[in-house]
Amino acid sequence: MMGSKYREIFAILENDIQEGRYDETRKLLTEDAYIERFNVSRNTVRRAIDLLIKRGYCFPVQGSGVFLRRKKPPYSIDLENIYGLTHYMAPLPVTNKIINHARIEADTEIAKQLDVPVGSPVLYLERIRYVDGIPFVYEYNYFNLLVLHDMTYEHLIGSLYTYLEQTGKAPIAFIDTVIHVIRINEKEAEHLQLENGDPGFEIDCYAMIRTGEVIQWVRDLFHYKNARALKIATYI
Repeated sequence: MMGSKYREIFAILENDIQEGRYDETRKLLTEDAYIERFNVSRNTVRRAIDLLIKRGYCFPVQGSGVFLRRKKPPYSIDLENIYGLTHYMAPLPVTNKIINHARIEADTEIAKQLDVPVGSPVLYLERIRYVDGIPFVYEYNYFNLLVLHDMTYEHLIGSLYTYLEQTGKAPIAFIDTVIHVIRINEKEAEHLQLENGDPGFEIDCYAMIRTGEVIQWVRDLFHYKNARALKIATYI
């Protein structure tokens, strides 16, 4: 029970930070304040704050409290993001234009990437995503229906994390990320408002559950002028 409670508190505090609640002081409240606010134990509050520290939102100073780190650059992609673009771009709005979606059978390449047999059922989603009205990423999604049996198109337009949470399925445990530079094709260029053959940086993400099964492979082709990658490291 405590395990889920500290994550709930983490999510609330994360939202507070994103909405600017601590912008004036650049400092979290005391542990006692959060114990009273959430009516939980000190250990639960500490676990929530530890998770904020690990995710790069803040850092502790012995005897002084927990302070916010510098604000992340606008339009930056957190490479440890598991919650989706909408979550990490907040408060900037994220909108989508669906290009294609279908239930397909895995060909040789898809089967290799999802680590499933050729012909396995896959839910496919292709879309362009905008951040604050600006074209940001052309996205190809492949969902492994051998694990996500009841996933539907309605689930596709939300986030995988939310779907797993709402359906009680095993949560994402690991994400492997591969980044490389490509040249975008004519269709991608049209939607990203670039030129055919322009550079783009591609991020391939493989989301896995605790058993090691890949449940999603996503190819994100980011607008090379509008997007930037962010990796936050913590060594304390």
